[in-house]
Amino acid sequence: MLRSLVLSCLLLVAAGVQADPIKLDQLKSGSQVFSNITVFGYNTTDLYFTHSKGIANVKLRTLDADLQKKFGFDAKAAADAEQQQYQDDVKYQGQLAAVAAAQAAAAAEAAAAAARHAFSTELSIDDAVSDLSLIGKPAPAIEVEKWLSGEPPSLTNKFVLIDFWAPWSNPCRRAIPQLNEFHKKFGDKLEIVALTSVPENEVQAMTEPKVEFDSAVDTKARLQSAIGFTSIPTVLLIDPKGIVVYQGHPAALNEKILTGILGKLAEQQ
Repeated sequence: MLRSLVLSCLLLVAAGVQADPIKLDQLKSGSQVFSNITVFGYNTTDLYFTHSKGIANVKLRTLDADLQKKFGFDAKAAADAEQQQYQDDVKYQGQLAAVAAAQAAAAAEAAAAAARHAFSTELSIDDAVSDLSLIGKPAPAIEVEKWLSGEPPSLTNKFVLIDFWAPWSNPCRRAIPQLNEFHKKFGDKLEIVALTSVPENEVQAMTEPKVEFDSAVDTKARLQSAIGFTSIPTVLLIDPKGIVVYQGHPAALNEKILTGILGKLAEQQ
């Protein structure tokens, strides 16, 4: 996530949208509050800054009126820019999903007769910019602040598929119907958990599509930080022994591939 933000900031500077550093004691964006702010750039939609705990960016539309005025926020121009960003995101994610699905299908065929380690490694499509892939390693502990689906689910003696997502992400929302289908079909052997770092009220505000599997909030993003991935949606498939057997985009896991993974690895437990 940090690498992605740094790259965005470099692109911001390259585009010439850089401001003289502006100091602020505090900055509030929605439910988030940052302190010891140094603003080093902004554009039509976003504000880029360092703060007491690192580097971040927020949407100008989430700031109070005085700060919006200070940074020249134009609601219409921002909406137009975000619409263009959305269209670019849809195009990019479609291309990424097609490549990921094709690679996953080819890897699944090649790994059908392989041993468990080779199977899980070849099938997986790791985040190309991450140095922290967990394939074949014990999964970090699953820590949440609150289970939004009620009582904590039993995660023992089952495969666990963790979906890292956010309600503001269109690719994340598009992945939910497929995960709902996995929940219905594989619920006896697979526990699906939607995990987000956004506040509970933002999750509850999203009514469609409906998440039909277990859902939890961890605003500290502890598991996300331990894994070190750079984009969402990202899923982590953990076997009943707690070993990560897949890490990547959910589009690479169709029903056929997931059936093969669960069946193959279940035989080896």
